[in-house]
Amino acid sequence: MSDSQNQMPTVPRPSAWQQTRRALAHPAAITYLLLWLLAAATLALRGFTGLLLQIAVTVGALLVITWLLLRWLAPNPPEAEASRHSRWALSVQVVLILAFVLLTGLSALSFHNVAPAGWEHIPLWTPLEQVLELAGGLLFGNDNWVRNPCLYMIFPGAVLLLCRVRPAELGLRRGYRSWAVAAPFLLVVGALAAVKVAMGDTRVLYVLPFAILDNFLQNGFMEEFLFRGALQTRLNPLIGEGWSLVISSLLFGVWHLGATTAMLGGDYLAGLAMSIASQGAIGLVFGMIANRTRSLIAPTVAHITLNLLG
Repeated sequence: MSDSQNQMPTVPRPSAWQQTRRALAHPAAITYLLLWLLAAATLALRGFTGLLLQIAVTVGALLVITWLLLRWLAPNPPEAEASRHSRWALSVQVVLILAFVLLTGLSALSFHNVAPAGWEHIPLWTPLEQVLELAGGLLFGNDNWVRNPCLYMIFPGAVLLLCRVRPAELGLRRGYRSWAVAAPFLLVVGALAAVKVAMGDTRVLYVLPFAILDNFLQNGFMEEFLFRGALQTRLNPLIGEGWSLVISSLLFGVWHLGATTAMLGGDYLAGLAMSIASQGAIGLVFGMIANRTRSLIAPTVAHITLNLLG
């Protein structure tokens, strides 16, 4: 046979629109949409219609903008690498990370003073938090600068390293077009800073670097590591990227229950609905970016940017 006869026919790559249609038709996407609509209906029935409209506009615009950015800046992502771990090993890793998600989420209820009676103190865990907060206060003058890095990244990361998970598997690498995707978010921050300077507010030149560092240590990178780096990357080969994206995003939303419940006057049901409709949808944005770039760089930059704008 000739070389041309031995060659396999080339399968055309689906267009961006075809990929989008397939993603929207995925059972995980449909499930999340139904849950979002249920959460939206709950907010409306609880009397938060104005807040719901604000969330719908913001989240809708953010999802569309992110989709356009990914389509333009990272159009042909590499195929996901085959996992080195067995399904049993991945399941164990997911359970371990979920333990950190649960414990830190319960702590957030106490932090926002909305924890149910008897849940304010978690044996062993709460004293550990208090020691870490004391260390942060003594070393940096900020309780969370030691607590959050340890509980969101260092401890769960160490557990995964003991499970022989490589840092690159957790998104700790350059990835695919990470800085290209991160660039628009960096430009937004730079443009806002330039506008403030042009208006005579030079304090932003000193305040902005500190605000970025503060957000990096407390929220931006640490939360991205826990939910996208540790959890989502473990779920991807176990249940597929569609379900992994939706489940990790929903957990990210519910994890903010303490903040949303406190914001809505202690209404747990409304707080849960807001967590799904708002934080869960934002988690989808970060998860989409992480899946496309195979790295935590761009989702971290996006996370910090949105926090600064908020």
